[in-house]
Amino acid sequence: MIESVKENETSIAKVIRSILPIEWMRFNMYNSEDLYRHIPFLTFRVKCENDVFIALKKSVEEFNGNEKWQMFRDPFSKKGNYILSVVALKHLYEARSAREEFFSEKSYFGEKEYIKFCDNALDDIPKLFEYIQARFNG
Repeated sequence: MIESVKENETSIAKVIRSILPIEWMRFNMYNSEDLYRHIPFLTFRVKCENDVFIALKKSVEEFNGNEKWQMFRDPFSKKGNYILSVVALKHLYEARSAREEFFSEKSYFGEKEYIKFCDNALDDIPKLFEYIQARFNG
């Protein structure tokens, strides 16, 4: 189990890097030593938003997991970074941006919901990886 948790930490980043021209990426979606540090997410910047990028964005939104997933522009990034995560995290970023204040994921969602998002996302990650892999790398 520990090995697969560690492997899944970077699996989606690796497959995305194999299909898109990446300028910058933080490869770890979560910390395998502390699974509840934050809701899993991938942050990256592409060199260009080409047809593959658009198809990937659509595929992520069509993925049917425990949670709805989305790729969205980080409203706090000056360089145009994208975030791939559960839709709930997008709502948190929008709330932070609208209120121009920072509040933690746990305080925004509440402890119970926060843990549920983490658990669901962690369960979805290997399935999302396989879904992306099948769609873009055959």
